[in-house]
Amino acid sequence: MGTRMRPITNTTPKPLVKVGDKGQIVGSPKIRKSYCAKNLALAISNGHPFMGFEVCEQVPVLYVDLELKRDNLILREHLGIREGDGVDWLSLRGLGRQVRESEESLISFINSNGYGVVILDCAYKLYLKDENENDAVSMSQYLDWKSRICEATNAAVIDILHDAKGFGGDRQGNDRGS
Repeated sequence: MGTRMRPITNTTPKPLVKVGDKGQIVGSPKIRKSYCAKNLALAISNGHPFMGFEVCEQVPVLYVDLELKRDNLILREHLGIREGDGVDWLSLRGLGRQVRESEESLISFINSNGYGVVILDCAYKLYLKDENENDAVSMSQYLDWKSRICEATNAAVIDILHDAKGFGGDRQGNDRGS
């Protein structure tokens, strides 16, 4: 005999992103995680649904890109990125550790500009000197930092992570993106 499943009674969709949330976009290299995050930023800043989900109230978004030069970031017109689109696109290529080490400055910047969502692309650029994504203590310290940013700013903080590369038997640690 089969098991009878109860019908779902509450199908009201919840917002995908809420104020103060922590989130991650995790995936293999080169699958366009950054494109997904940029489209999420545009949806949030303009109050539009994202992939069929209500995202949250319309709020200003800070997108911190730690990989691309600002010129390359802004030239991506095919993504709909334009000045005045409700997203502040900040290129801090090569400055990831300094961003992490100057926590109070980042908090002050987020608060003074009223950002409701901060997207960090890519998380590994924010790891301190001896941290790595396959070490539980390192990831705990990074997640604690991210929590402090959320609590001090009341902004949602979403970062982008690569999942582990290589074959399962070849890895020295567990996947930390989960």
